Amino acid sequence: MKSLQMATSTTKLTKPNSFDSHNSFCSCFIKNAPRFARRSGKSSITDRSSCDICSAGTRSGSGAGSCTNCEAGKYSGAQADACITCAAGTVSGEGASECLSSCLAGQYSGAGASTCANCAAGAFSLAGASSCTNCAAGKYSGAQAGTCTACAIGKISGGAATSCSTCVLSNGLVSSSTGNSVCSYCGPGTKADGASNSCVNCDAGMFSLGGSDGCEDCAGGKMSSIVDGVGASSCAGCDPGSIVTNNECVACIANTYASIGALSCTDCADNSYSAAGSASCYSCIPGQAYSLESSECTACEVNTYNEDGEGTSCAACNFFSYSNAASSSCYSCLPGHRYDSSSNAANKCVACAANTFSSDGEKTSSCDTCAAHSYAVTGSSSCYSCISGQRYDSSSDAANKCVDCEVDEYNVNGNGASCTDCPAHSYSVVGSSSCYSCIPGQRYDSSSDATNKCVDCEVDEYNVNGNGASCTDCPANSYSVAGSSSCYTCAPGFEYDASMTISTVQSQKCAHCPISKYSATGVSCEICAASSGYVQHVAGSASCNYCSLGQFADLSTNTCVNCPASKYSTGGGSSCTDCESGKISASAAQSTCAFCDAGQVPNSLITACVSCPAGKMSNIGGERPETTRNIYREP
Repeated sequence: MKSLQMATSTTKLTKPNSFDSHNSFCSCFIKNAPRFARRSGKSSITDRSSCDICSAGTRSGSGAGSCTNCEAGKYSGAQADACITCAAGTVSGEGASECLSSCLAGQYSGAGASTCANCAAGAFSLAGASSCTNCAAGKYSGAQAGTCTACAIGKISGGAATSCSTCVLSNGLVSSSTGNSVCSYCGPGTKADGASNSCVNCDAGMFSLGGSDGCEDCAGGKMSSIVDGVGASSCAGCDPGSIVTNNECVACIANTYASIGALSCTDCADNSYSAAGSASCYSCIPGQAYSLESSECTACEVNTYNEDGEGTSCAACNFFSYSNAASSSCYSCLPGHRYDSSSNAANKCVACAANTFSSDGEKTSSCDTCAAHSYAVTGSSSCYSCISGQRYDSSSDAANKCVDCEVDEYNVNGNGASCTDCPAHSYSVVGSSSCYSCIPGQRYDSSSDATNKCVDCEVDEYNVNGNGASCTDCPANSYSVAGSSSCYTCAPGFEYDASMTISTVQSQKCAHCPISKYSATGVSCEICAASSGYVQHVAGSASCNYCSLGQFADLSTNTCVNCPASKYSTGGGSSCTDCESGKISASAAQSTCAFCDAGQVPNSLITACVSCPAGKMSNIGGERPETTRNIYREP
C-alpha cells in the first residue's frame, strides 16, 4: 500500500515546459508574484517571466497567487484547478495526491471520507467496504467484525444480532444445529433432550403433552407405546377384560374378569363364570344351572326349572304343571284348558269342550259346565251370556246360541231366553238393548213406515219431550214451525197474524206494526194517542214517542213538531196554543208566553214587545182588569 503523500506548507512551483500553454494563468501569476512571495514568506519566485505548476495534492484557480492543499477526503494530480472526492471505501489526508484503500475488514468509509469508521455490533464488512452488512438470522457479531459467527447448537438469533439466545429446554424448545434463527418446539409425545438439543420420543409406558423437557410415567392400569415413530401424548387403559402387564394389554384368563382400568384380574364369584378376556362374570340365565363339572351353564331338563339361573341344579315342576327344556318356570294349563297327563302334547294340556270352561287351567278330569242360558266355545275360560240386545236360544245353530231381539223389543244385558216388548209410545230396532221415545218436536205414530215410528209435529203444534202419540196446539197468539218442541210469541213492535203461512221462506207469523202504531207485547198493534201527544213515525216500534214541552203531535208526519213563535205548548197535545192577550212567544218550542213590560205592547206577530208611541201608555204587565189592558197595540 502506498504511503499517503501530503503537501508541505510551502507551495512548490514548477516551471512549465512551454510558456504559451499557460499564458493566461501565468499572466495572473506573474502580475501577482511579488505580492504572493511577500505573503507566503517561505518561497520566492526568481523567474517573474512565467507561471509555476501546482504540484499533485494541491489546486489553484485562474489568477491564483498560490496553490492550495486538497482537503482531507480529496486528492489531485499536478496542475489541478480542483480536487477530486475520494470514492467510497477509500480515504485521504489533507494535500493527498491520491486516495488509498486503507479501510480494514470490520471498517467502512463513505465517499469523501478522511478516516475509516468501525462497523457496529450485529454487522460486518470486508476490507475496503463502503458500508457494513447486517448479520443474517442465526448469526451474530461484535463491533468492528469482519465476519458474522453462527449461533451454537441450542441457541438462536434474529437478523443483526449482537448475541444469541438460548432455547429453553423446560419449555420444550431446542436447536439441534448451528446457525438457527428459531427454536424447534417439542410437541405431544416428545420431550426436549438437553444432550442432543433435539426433540426425542417418549419411551413406551410414558407420555408427554408437549412443551417440556421430560415425559411422565403412565398411571397404574394404563399404558402407552410409540406408534408410527411418534411417542404417546396420553396413556390409555386396556379394553375391559384385559390388564396392563409390562406395558402391554394381557387378557384375563377364564373365570376371571377385569373392568376398564383395572390393575389386576378378579376371580368370578361362586356359581358364575367367564370366558377368557371377559369384563364381567355371568350367572346362568333363567332356565339354566351352573355345572361344577364343566364350569359352565347347562339347560334345565323337561319338567324342571330354574327361575333366576342361580345354583347348581334345576327344581322339579309341581303336580299338574309342566315345563319344556331350559325353562325358568313351570306352567299350568292356560285358562280354557285342563291338564291331561296322558296327552301326547308337550304341555299335557287339552282344550275344554264347547259349553264347558276352565278359568285357571288347573282342572284334571274335566272342565266345568256352563250355567243355564250361557254358552262357551271350545277352549273357553268362562261362559258367556248373550250381549245386550240379544237373547239365549238353545236351538240356535249359532255357535254362541244368541239371537237378536226383534223390532220394538229389547234386552238390557243379554240375559234370559226372551226379549221384552217396548213400552207404549216407544220403539226399538233389531238387536236393541233399550227402547227409544221420540225426540222433542215429534210424536210416536205406530202406523209410520219410519224405523223409529216418529213423525214431526205440524205447524202451530209442539211436543216438549217427544213423549206420546200426539202434539199440542200452540196457545192463542203464538205459533211454531214443523217439528217444534215449543211455541213462539211475536217480539215487541210486531203483532201476531194468524193469516200468515209458515213456509221455507216464512218462518214466523209476526207482522211489523205500521207507522203511528206500536206493540209492547207482540200480540197486536195499538194506535198512538196523538191527542195526548203520542206519535210514532217508525214501523215495527214497541212504543210511541211523547211530544214534550214546546212541541205538539203532528198527525201528518207522526212526529213531534216544535210550536212556532207566538204560540206555546205544555206538552201532551196535538196542537199549540196562542199566547194570551198581552203576552208574546219570541221563538219556537216555547212552553209559556211572557207579558210585555210596562210601556210596551205585543207586535202584530205576537213575537216581540214594542214601545208605546208618544202620547200613549200601556200597563198590560200590571194587575189591571182585563178591560184596561191592550190599550195600544202596534199594528
